[in-house]
Amino acid sequence: MITFVRDDTNGYEINYGLADVNDICNKEKKFPAEWITADGTDISDEYIKYVRPLIQGTNIAEYSDGVPVHLKPAYYR
Repeated sequence: MITFVRDDTNGYEINYGLADVNDICNKEKKFPAEWITADGTDISDEYIKYVRPLIQGTNIAEYSDGVPVHLKPAYYR
């Protein structure tokens, strides 16, 4: 199986790797405890640093009659 291996940088850069699919599929990957604050009520700055490149940006949806266009069949567009 081809994998994406994230470089430890401030941005989001990846390298490619290989892994045995049996070591990955149907396995549970737990949220690291160090990404939870000591009082257990919030997420840490380390998690924010990790996730920000994955979620930043804005998706601008196009609507028609209040419904996102990508949800309508082509003949309604």
